[in-house]
Amino acid sequence: MIFIKSVFCPNNDYYDSFCKCIMNNINYILSLSINFEKIILIGWINKNIDIEKLNIIISLFKEMLDIELVLWDKNYGKIKLYYDFNKYFKDNHIIFYSDHDILFDVMDTNIISIINLEKKLFDDKKYSLLMLNQKEDCRHQNTLIENIDIIDNLKIGISEVGSDLGGGCFFLKKTEMKEPKYYYVYGFDEKYLMECIGENKRGLILNNYVIHPYDLNDKNLVYKKWKLDKILYNLQNYEKRLLKLYTDEIEESENMWI
Repeated sequence: MIFIKSVFCPNNDYYDSFCKCIMNNINYILSLSINFEKIILIGWINKNIDIEKLNIIISLFKEMLDIELVLWDKNYGKIKLYYDFNKYFKDNHIIFYSDHDILFDVMDTNIISIINLEKKLFDDKKYSLLMLNQKEDCRHQNTLIENIDIIDNLKIGISEVGSDLGGGCFFLKKTEMKEPKYYYVYGFDEKYLMECIGENKRGLILNNYVIHPYDLNDKNLVYKKWKLDKILYNLQNYEKRLLKLYTDEIEESENMWI
């Protein structure tokens, strides 16, 4: 099993937060002796940011953890990241994924319990996707949970819709990640993920939490407004979308931080 974490650092505030987040994740993993075969950090850091601090963090733990940093030249977004899971599924049965800002808490996050039940959850019970619940800025629409599945100490909410669940942190069984019909810098990543899962079982572990902090770095809500505008526009133009719009979004998403 490998751990993949996204990287999103458009400015120094986000970069500092990401470095603190990585330290939180590493300390949690080491404190519980979680044996990930590899930790892969994938995504975009603004070219104007000095990444020495992150390189120091990685080097500090290189004797204990195999950490690989994969940086994009542009901000390609989460759908590309999900599609790139294919190359890592070649040698791995399960991917554990978290967004760039997800924090672990020893009191609320119990990754070990899921890893210990890996065979029962993913082979016997046939789950393909299990998401962890979120504290603080929760993106799950828990009201749409239709059924509850109790497996040992885990309480799993089952939703037939799937895309009503936030994709911030999850376990994903080996899945063919299909070539996306459209790429987006932001938005529709959960929809794409559910399209890849298809009819396979997915669930939300209701009693196992990670922390999804409120975004305090977007002080003037410029990024939030841009994301909402893009989602609304793409919803209205979904069937007419052209590849050129993706390249435009990439450029816009980077230029707003200049």
